[in-house]
Amino acid sequence: MNALMFVAVSAAMGIQALPQTEPDTARDSLGTEELHRIDDRLMVLDNALYEKNFWFNEQSRFLDAAVLPVDEVMDKVELKVEYAPGYLEYMEEHFPYYPSSEKIANQFLWSRDKWAAVRLGDRFGRPESGDMTADESDMAGFRDFREYMDNYFLRMDHVVDRKGNTLFEPGLLLHSHRGLRDYVKGMYSEESPYDRQAAVNTVIEKVLTGDVPLEFLRDTSVLWDPWSGRVWGIGKDGRERIEDTETEGNHRYEGLLSAMRCRMTGKDHIDRVFENGTVTLGYVEGLIESFLSSPVLAELSGTVRENLGRDLEPFDIWYSGFQEQSYYSASWLDSLTRSRFPDPKAFNDSIAPILMNLGFSKEEAVYIRDHVKVRQVVSGGYSNQPASRDGFALLTTMFDDRGMDYKSYRVAMHELGHCVCGIYSTRDIDWFCLGGVPNGGITEGMAELFAYMNIRGLGLDPELPSDRRHMLAQAAAWYLYEMGGQALTEIRVWKWFAEHPDADALELREAVLSISAEVWNRYFSDNFSGIKDSHILSIYNHFVTGDLYLHNYFLSNIIMFQIYNEVSEDLSEGLQRLCREGSTTLSRWMINGVGEDVTPAPIFEELRR
Repeated sequence: MNALMFVAVSAAMGIQALPQTEPDTARDSLGTEELHRIDDRLMVLDNALYEKNFWFNEQSRFLDAAVLPVDEVMDKVELKVEYAPGYLEYMEEHFPYYPSSEKIANQFLWSRDKWAAVRLGDRFGRPESGDMTADESDMAGFRDFREYMDNYFLRMDHVVDRKGNTLFEPGLLLHSHRGLRDYVKGMYSEESPYDRQAAVNTVIEKVLTGDVPLEFLRDTSVLWDPWSGRVWGIGKDGRERIEDTETEGNHRYEGLLSAMRCRMTGKDHIDRVFENGTVTLGYVEGLIESFLSSPVLAELSGTVRENLGRDLEPFDIWYSGFQEQSYYSASWLDSLTRSRFPDPKAFNDSIAPILMNLGFSKEEAVYIRDHVKVRQVVSGGYSNQPASRDGFALLTTMFDDRGMDYKSYRVAMHELGHCVCGIYSTRDIDWFCLGGVPNGGITEGMAELFAYMNIRGLGLDPELPSDRRHMLAQAAAWYLYEMGGQALTEIRVWKWFAEHPDADALELREAVLSISAEVWNRYFSDNFSGIKDSHILSIYNHFVTGDLYLHNYFLSNIIMFQIYNEVSEDLSEGLQRLCREGSTTLSRWMINGVGEDVTPAPIFEELRR
């Protein structure tokens, strides 16, 4: 990389250029052989901790693990690492910590050996993050609230319209936010979906304003009209109106407040979140605002409006007509995935043929299958990368007594992308301490690439109105429109909280509703029928549980399209090559991998084609 490219990257990141470390002076005092010995030993240690956490706590994490009386005892087993006297001092001396600004300044000058030493410095030399500690009551409140949100399901078959008629099929439970969002997405391929989608939109608003009746959440025999707020009990003599119902009130924001207080353990917390991804807050916020201001979005909104034959509503941020699953009905896809994947083992066994449908060789597909463990969780899904070169990746998603529905299958495909990224970033890396990626947007980008290819994974090949690349650009841009709004809302709420650390739940509630409405009015209202003050941009669980993570989903679809352009001819070989870069910096990973830094320009170019 020449000096001009370095200056351009640093300026784009908002990083002031620092003195650059010359390659021949960047090495630490330890030799390569000694560095490899440390790297190998730490991998063994990390893998032991990973295995312990997986097996000793599986019954509390996964629904497909039998719960036995002895588990109460086994849960108390704690594996601790005690370093011998002088060990930490030795590591800190040989592996100093470099702040993100120095990593970016030297990203193309440091050798691979130096980068390995730098990442060991992150592990042993990182300074303390702040001057405050989380209060015990906040920590307990945060844990309780996270469990509450994991189990926050809405009985939609007990939601009625203004005339008291039920709208949804019997037994329909939707999780907030994932289930509500994915239900809206699936309805675009069904007949007459508008009334049900509009009902979901109204329910979302009530969730966000705290107006969901507690009776509706707790009692399976209660009906609720979310437009009027009226509630009925179902008895032997029919419906009976319940007066003076209590709602959730500020509970959502009390939970968010506990989460933010737990995480805001220092004034620099927000900056550190972004620096851990080798970017700056200003860079990411500017990228989002620039994208949301693009005239391309007005044109794309017009396409969605034309496809739907009506004006846009807030829930249309989840329009799925640019994705291949829109060519099949949601009910048919549910029946297909339930029949193929009745339990976690069936999906685990199917990973190889799924990957081969995407173009992986049989050898690579079988290897991935044999290094992934699929487990069942109560809601959503997540994954972990292997903790050793030949270790296993964890993939979780949802199953019910009828198997895996299509929504859960798409989640599983997203998580499979994470697993492939994790396996390739650890199996093929030169230094295991560089295993992984430097920014959440990269692994989320790979995960989204697999999620977009979910229909191909099933062996289906719909007849498309345009080529796949163009449809993918449309799908990515529409996702970026929604996620840009969600991420910008989250960022601005965190900035508000940094300025109001003593706020109570009511003040936080008013701030969230005000900020989400402001973002909606500024960037969405004109394209969505002039509708004002929607709060849908604060619905994500990632936001309300205080993760400050949604910007990674925004970056992901920009990165996903850039990766697709680079590896679409040979997905497996291309991803292996990209993942060998490891956890250096976002800009270095992108430039070395796809030839350019993070930019939505390829999406815009494809949309204009």
